[in-house]
Amino acid sequence: MSIKNIATNSVVFNSFSKVLSNYYHNQYGGIILAYHEIAIERFKEHLALFRKHEIVSLSEMVNRKKKKLSTKYLITITVDDCYLNTLPALCDYCSATQIPITFFVPTDFIDGKALPPFIFNNIKKLSKGRKIDINNQLYDFSDEQSCNTFFNSLHDLMYYQSENEYNPIWLQIMHQLVEQGVCQLADFKVHNPPVNWDFIAEKSKNELLSFQSHTVTHQAAAGLSAAQFEMECKQSKQKIESITNKEVTHFCYPYGGLKNIGNTAPAIVQKMYDSAVTMVRGRIQAQQNDYLLPRIPLYDLDTKQRTILKTIIK
Repeated sequence: MSIKNIATNSVVFNSFSKVLSNYYHNQYGGIILAYHEIAIERFKEHLALFRKHEIVSLSEMVNRKKKKLSTKYLITITVDDCYLNTLPALCDYCSATQIPITFFVPTDFIDGKALPPFIFNNIKKLSKGRKIDINNQLYDFSDEQSCNTFFNSLHDLMYYQSENEYNPIWLQIMHQLVEQGVCQLADFKVHNPPVNWDFIAEKSKNELLSFQSHTVTHQAAAGLSAAQFEMECKQSKQKIESITNKEVTHFCYPYGGLKNIGNTAPAIVQKMYDSAVTMVRGRIQAQQNDYLLPRIPLYDLDTKQRTILKTIIK
């Protein structure tokens, strides 16, 4: 029977997930959940699945791992980017239910600058159906396949290189779209807004709500020089600490894949943080690098059964 058929057959699914759950809990440790944007009702639905688990702070999870204590049946909740449509409800709910939660803050975003993925998505959307000259080569984006091929390549630049590599291309496209009367420059920065620093300052007074580092500019670590990346780590840490009056001890890599992170970033992060999390899927294991911790991403589209399959819980 296929995984799809298992997931849609509740009787078979319950038996299947119970067997896998027992196996994984015998073999592996705790889980760090990774959210970005999430509706509060879906969040509550997810947490209801973890009723047999203990929800602990990221610091507690990391400390137990470092002391070689068991992390089985422990859950840690993390949320990236600090969106206004997500954080207020999560803060209220976690405060009311005494659930610890960690938020990773990209400081430029809170200061009012659009994250690179927002700008990229707006450029792609506004370019469709247009002809654009890039480095003296004409691209016809009315052809869907050509459009997708070009922007997939540009997307990879954003995920693996510094903004110095992709910004010149972005600017060429943006200025031509403005000249063609398609939009204004401000349209490229339209995005789902974050909370502000006043919100973070107020909520950080609650010991359950932790605000930690997610760099300044949200660029891929692999695309930055060691000096540039170290500066991002230092400035992010200092900014958040100045707002919250609390030590920032945990780090989250932008984009979070091993290729996005590169080989030198973990050693730099280790100089000033107790741990760092990725978007590499997996559970906590004793032998893992404390600066390459895995997480399991969850989204609004993750129903009960999808969530169980992602985390193998029962």
